Amino acid sequence: MPLGTALRWTIYAGMGLAFVLIVAALVRPSPAAVVPGNPTPRGAFRITRHPLMMGIALFGLLHLVPNGSTADVAFFGGFPLFAVVGAAHQDRRKLATDPRFRPFYDETPFLPFTGRSAWQGVRELVPTAAGLGILLAAIVRYFHGSWFGG
Repeated sequence: MPLGTALRWTIYAGMGLAFVLIVAALVRPSPAAVVPGNPTPRGAFRITRHPLMMGIALFGLLHLVPNGSTADVAFFGGFPLFAVVGAAHQDRRKLATDPRFRPFYDETPFLPFTGRSAWQGVRELVPTAAGLGILLAAIVRYFHGSWFGG
């Protein structure tokens, strides 16, 4: 499906955000990780308590826009399905096994940018993580045609 210039650049910006969420999630350990990080939500964890999973979901959703074949929908649609169902499962499991996580879950939104302090989280992102996420998105975009087609 041919895309207009504005839509194409919106997808590129969204992919930049997806990569930033993924990198930011890997830079600062989650308080809910096997080896817990700081329980105070900061950075990407103010944007969403599942930055890695939501970055993966955004990646899949943005790829559904220009790819409408049955195989594409099955493949790219699996990313947001896996991410959202997996994140919800993590929440239920953590809260059932350790109620000390309740304050963290109460302070952080499930979906990105739906919490009160999400924009504060943007300001708190580690600049290196944000820069690396944007750089990775630009590199993947540049080589996308030769690596994946399209």
